[in-house]
Amino acid sequence: MLIGVEATLVNLLGGVILLAITAASYRLHATDLWGSVSGFGMGLLIALTSGWAWVAVLIAFLALGSAATKYRYQFKLSIHAAEEKRGARGIRNVVANGAVAAAVSVLNFVRPSPEFAVLYVAAVASAAADTLATEIGLLSSHKPVMINRPSSTLAPGISGGVTLLGEGAALGGALAMALFGASVGVLHPPLPYLLLAAVGGFLGCNVDSLLGGSIQALYRCQVCGAATEKKVHCGQPSTWVKGVRAVGNNEVNLLSDLITALVVGAIAFAV
Repeated sequence: MLIGVEATLVNLLGGVILLAITAASYRLHATDLWGSVSGFGMGLLIALTSGWAWVAVLIAFLALGSAATKYRYQFKLSIHAAEEKRGARGIRNVVANGAVAAAVSVLNFVRPSPEFAVLYVAAVASAAADTLATEIGLLSSHKPVMINRPSSTLAPGISGGVTLLGEGAALGGALAMALFGASVGVLHPPLPYLLLAAVGGFLGCNVDSLLGGSIQALYRCQVCGAATEKKVHCGQPSTWVKGVRAVGNNEVNLLSDLITALVVGAIAFAV
């Protein structure tokens, strides 16, 4: 009975803390209203299925990604590559970056296994690496090149483009998430799974770039002529150029996280 009471108190306290973090995220424009609501629900689901240490990894990603998005935001605005709404992530972005991790957490609840922990951290590391690759890569003094065609350059912020600065930031982000996952006890044993999660997260970021440069829809603004991922630009409908019209950045993020989890899972369960 005491264990049950203690677990209830821990969950209540954790819920209050998560709610406070959610409110802070909204006030700091890290997430908008529905992004905050969906993030809270996702965090609560992960906590009840796999524990608060798993939630801490997701919160660490939110903090790291938001800091990268806000960093030199005015410069990103000046090159027309900044996130909309002052960098606040909406429900579609939150779900795209967290749905795979939440699904893995549910699987871990059904069949607890340390392998699911490395899948979870790898999925979060992939999302973190992608966010940092974009937000820090935008600050590169060199134009991005196509990941599958390095001789071709792209405008900053267009999916499929990579820079050395962005790749370095991606590797750092993936490693940071893996280290944090090990430090809070999510990864067992820490070292082998830490390396697998970090490498998986970094590779997942590059899978995101490959998908972004191939199947993601790309448009051209009818007013300014700029290449864009937005269906509406400069107040006018954009002209479709290539890719699958139904596939945007959020769909690519979700798919790359899923591929990361599947590949890392195949390795983790095989060894």
